[in-house]
Amino acid sequence: MVDRVAQYDRAQLTGGAIADGTYVLTEVTHYVEPSHTDGTRRPYGRDTVVVQGGTIEDVVEDPSGATARFVATLAANGSRLAMTTGCTWSSTPMSPLPASGDWFELVHDDNSFGATPTTITIWTTRGNHEQIVRVFTKQ
Repeated sequence: MVDRVAQYDRAQLTGGAIADGTYVLTEVTHYVEPSHTDGTRRPYGRDTVVVQGGTIEDVVEDPSGATARFVATLAANGSRLAMTTGCTWSSTPMSPLPASGDWFELVHDDNSFGATPTTITIWTTRGNHEQIVRVFTKQ
């Protein structure tokens, strides 16, 4: 995980087709406003996403080993993703799981994404003063 005191230029994320397959979280960068650099950042654990026909299954493991899994549908509209989660988790959600929390930003908040045949890059906000860019790489 990398912290940067800057703003991310999300205009470079132009959408694209998300290829079916298994992706792992390979990079997380926090962009924070200079006046808000004193916040506490929880470390990320593992995040594995299986994409199949517009549906994702996400398995999130935080650094302590707590694991949660959820299924959702993703729909792209230009460079924005919308996510609808299923009603049940196949495991008990553990809190805090920052990676799964960042997926849920796709339900309510502004976001942008860019996809290549081998990566998915997702930009989301976390509060008013922080942006998070996550890169998932196809296995």
